[in-house]
Amino acid sequence: MSDEIIRAENINLVRNDVQILHGANWQVKRGENWALIGLNGSGKTSLLRAVTGDFWPTSGSVWLFGGQLGHIDLPAYKKRVGWVGGAIDKWLPPSETALHLVVTGLHHTYELYRKPTDEENAKGAQILAELGCAYLSDRPFSKLSQGEKQKIRLARALVAGPELLILDEVCAGLDIKSRENLLQTIETMDVPAIMFVTHHIEEIPAKTDNIIAMKKGCVAACGKKETILTDEVLSDVLEVPLHITADKNGRYWSRVNTACAIL
Repeated sequence: MSDEIIRAENINLVRNDVQILHGANWQVKRGENWALIGLNGSGKTSLLRAVTGDFWPTSGSVWLFGGQLGHIDLPAYKKRVGWVGGAIDKWLPPSETALHLVVTGLHHTYELYRKPTDEENAKGAQILAELGCAYLSDRPFSKLSQGEKQKIRLARALVAGPELLILDEVCAGLDIKSRENLLQTIETMDVPAIMFVTHHIEEIPAKTDNIIAMKKGCVAACGKKETILTDEVLSDVLEVPLHITADKNGRYWSRVNTACAIL
């Protein structure tokens, strides 16, 4: 089995006559955890959707788990990817219980079209217990807090054992306690590769190895986090003068240099 999970070669993406991605190159291997950073609209989510087959690149080539897009059974390959983000909520039945929503992850659907088996319920319950939220099993999704909903989205993505887990702005809308609780949970997860999308440096999990920084649809910087999470690189990418510090636990923090900032 190849160690390669994603390889993107010079991909461009044009939608509605607007160029969203400009010549992006990127490679992800098993055992690597990545964070994607950049301003809103910089192309972070578009890049991920392009390399996982949701958006078809206008030009360039993409390989997913060693198979080239256009020459593989894409639905089968996409089942190996778990995606967590608030955007799926519009498809999730709000009255469905947390446990049953987790079980939908086994079928890669948003609703259950038959009664779950005892084995399926047991798998869902196990994931909820591992994430410390077994007590939510019978609660309707609509009655959960934002932090609780994010745990259920995460459990739903994990239950099928994904080889690639994409966490798209998963801290959005969370208070600081819920954010730190979620980040601690992410630190304990055993997944072959994780991609964490954010525009807040302090949200990047300590277990992250590599950073890809997007600016105006281009890959502005890509490499080990120690070389990317610097004053110089991030001030350019995020377009505001920043001072970056790292703590002993491997988390990074940013502070705006207000003496130089032009906001």
